[in-house]
Amino acid sequence: MEYPGRRTGRCLYLRCQSIDESGKRREWFSWPMDIPSVDSWEAVNPAIGDELRLQDDQTLAAKVTAENILLWRFRGICPQNGNIEDQTLIYGWSPHEGPGRLWIGLQGVVPRLTVSLQLERGEGARLWRGPLLVPGKRFDLQVAIHTGMGPGGVMFRQGAEERWSSLKHSGATIMSGFAWPPAWSVGGCQENKPFRGENLQVNYKVVQTVLH
Repeated sequence: MEYPGRRTGRCLYLRCQSIDESGKRREWFSWPMDIPSVDSWEAVNPAIGDELRLQDDQTLAAKVTAENILLWRFRGICPQNGNIEDQTLIYGWSPHEGPGRLWIGLQGVVPRLTVSLQLERGEGARLWRGPLLVPGKRFDLQVAIHTGMGPGGVMFRQGAEERWSSLKHSGATIMSGFAWPPAWSVGGCQENKPFRGENLQVNYKVVQTVLH
C-alpha cells in the first residue's frame, strides 16, 4: 500500500509500506531519511570480536531491529591497484554460527565498495556493489542499511552533503527478517581479508525509522 507524500515547507516527505496476504508488513520507508550529523556517530573499537555498545550500554545486536536504519562511516586511504584479495572494512558474525552475516569491504584489482549480507540462516550471501574508489587516495564513505526498503535499502554516499544512492543488486529479496550479528571486527574477519590501505576509521549510528 502506498501513501501520498506530505509537504512540509519546501520538503516533500514520501512514505510507503507493503503488506503481504497474511497482513504482515514486509517493506516500508519514509523519505528523505532523518540522518543526524556525523559528529554524533560513535567510533568503533578496532579490536576483533568486541560487541558494539551504544550509549545506553545495550549491545548493538540487542538494540537494532528491523525498525532501525544502521549507518556506517568509513574513512581512510584506499589501497593501491593490484591486490585481488577482498579487503574488510567491517565484519559482523555470531560466534555460534558459521559464516558472517554482514561484510562491508573492497573487492577487485581496482577497489570497489561491496556489501555482503546473509539474510537467512543457511542461505548463501547476497552481494551489493557500489562505486570504484581511487587507489592511493583518501575516501569518506557512508553506508546505510535499511532492511524495510528491500534490496534498495543498501545505500551509500560519499560525504555528508551528497545524496544517497542504492548499491547495485542482482535480484529482488525481502530483507526485513535479517538478524543483526552480535560480534564485530574492523579491518579484518574470520577469513582474514585484511584492509591493506591506511588509517581506517569506522563510525556507526542507529536511527529509528519513522513514517512521517
